[in-house]
Amino acid sequence: MADICKTSARASFITTSYSTRYGKLLCTINDAGTDGVSRFNEDLRLRQRHLTFDGYELAKTISAVAHRTITELVSVNRFAEGGFNRILQATFQDGQEVLARLAFKMETPIYHSLASEVATLHFLRLHGIAVPKVLDYSPVGTNPVGTEYMILEKVRGQPIGEQWFALEPNAIAKVLEQVVDIEQRVMQLRLPVSGSLYFRNDLHETNRFVHHHEE
Repeated sequence: MADICKTSARASFITTSYSTRYGKLLCTINDAGTDGVSRFNEDLRLRQRHLTFDGYELAKTISAVAHRTITELVSVNRFAEGGFNRILQATFQDGQEVLARLAFKMETPIYHSLASEVATLHFLRLHGIAVPKVLDYSPVGTNPVGTEYMILEKVRGQPIGEQWFALEPNAIAKVLEQVVDIEQRVMQLRLPVSGSLYFRNDLHETNRFVHHHEE
């Protein structure tokens, strides 16, 4: 039963692959900003998106939750990024792929936002909503990896954005029907109070919360 609470040698790791033969790495990820575009508060934005972590410890963590040995890990590459996270893709010898999501420091407080998202994804999966399974997470940066992270299974398939403009009208209509169906199912879920979802062990004793038990 899940107890979910509702509460009001060193190397640059930019676009290169990680290989276990390099041993222990302290990895730093920056945005190069070489596209020649002037940005508002660019120095501040670059600092906020700067990530430093222990690549070897991240590789060990990913391998452990994927039930693989670290020697089976082929590479860890930058996969994607958004406004608040950078995503790395780990690939194993048998083709299994796992995603590691590292939070930028601009998201404050990271602890609560990351912990709540993990609990929310778990809650949605319990109700049959197709979201990625969280394999491991840490909402604090004081862990062996050295930064907050979430490790997720990679959902198979092609991103809809890569083929949206090539779809026929009937195919677009079917996609939109699926989106509406998911939204309806989410809106039908009932919770005792408004606020954010958390696992009980991610809340402090001083936090006010309401227990919500799910099988």
